[in-house]
Amino acid sequence: MDILKVIVCFPTETTYPNDFGARFTYTLKENYLYQKRESLDRSFETEYILGRLTSSKKEYFVNGVLEDIFAMPKDGLMNLAGTQYLSGILFYVVIQGNDKYWISPEKILVLKKEIYRDSKTLQKSSECKDFKELNMGIILPTLLVEKHFRAGNILVEEYKKEIRDIKVNEFMSEDIFYVGKEEYNG
Repeated sequence: MDILKVIVCFPTETTYPNDFGARFTYTLKENYLYQKRESLDRSFETEYILGRLTSSKKEYFVNGVLEDIFAMPKDGLMNLAGTQYLSGILFYVVIQGNDKYWISPEKILVLKKEIYRDSKTLQKSSECKDFKELNMGIILPTLLVEKHFRAGNILVEEYKKEIRDIKVNEFMSEDIFYVGKEEYNG
C-alpha cells in the first residue's frame, strides 16, 4: 500500500462522551508518515510530525492501523478450536498463539477477537457490531467494542470505536492525500 490516509477523531476530557475533542490525521505517502494532531476543543496546540518509514516500519504502521479497526489473524499457523452459529451465520473459532478469533468464511469477516495473557487469563477482547454491506458484497463493521481485563478476567475498561464513513473502490482524488510539507518539521 503506497498511499494511506486515516483520520481518527475521539473525545477529550472536556467533550466526553458526547462529542469529539481531537482529530489525528495520518497520511502515509512515499515512505513518509505525516501526522497532524489537532485539538477541536482548543485543549492543545496543533502539532505536525514527519517521519521517514523503512519498509518494516511502514508494514507495522499499516497493519497496526488496520488491526485497530479490523482484527484479522496474521499469516501463519492456526488451530481450529470448533465452530459456532451466531445469528444464523457459521463461524470458525480459531486459535493463533494467545489470540482466539471467530471468523466467518461465508461473510469473510472476523466477528470477535480475544487476546489471552496465558491459556486462561483474558487480557483484551474486540467485537465487531453493526455491520454495513457495501458494494460487491463487502461487509464491514461500523462499531467496534473493545474491553480490557486485569487478572482474574475482571473488566477494567470498555471502549467503543465508531466508523462513520467508509468508501470502497471509489475514485479518490489525489488532493485528499495532499500534505503541506512546509508545515512539517523533522
